[in-house]
Amino acid sequence: MKNSLRKSIAILAIFVLAAVPALAVHVEGTGLLWARGHGWLEVEGEGSVTISGTGLVRVEGADRTKVSPGWGNTWQERVGETTYTYYEGSGRLILSGDELEVRFDGTGRVKAEGTGFADFDGDGSWYTKKSGFRKPKYE
Repeated sequence: MKNSLRKSIAILAIFVLAAVPALAVHVEGTGLLWARGHGWLEVEGEGSVTISGTGLVRVEGADRTKVSPGWGNTWQERVGETTYTYYEGSGRLILSGDELEVRFDGTGRVKAEGTGFADFDGDGSWYTKKSGFRKPKYE
């Protein structure tokens, strides 16, 4: 009985630890962020985000949007009081807003400019420019 209880607790611990996402990178402040590669990226704040790539983009709070023809599938989804706009495909997408939230899952390049924060993970490289300071990161 004790042995099966230990196994159950061990299995539960593995599932709990596996459910916690490992955040590879978190940056915040005012300035520019450039990222390129494959993975996911979430940006939240005031400013603009330009995405050139292939994948799925979820947007909330964009005051202005410029979409190239390659983003073939576009739809909206309402969750509670929030309406998300989704873009799926490839091309260039330029978004700006005062309370902008963007998530990109895919391959490509992202430039975010303004004030806020970003979380991301994947294979690639990134750097920030803040008050003339450039810091290259993982490659």
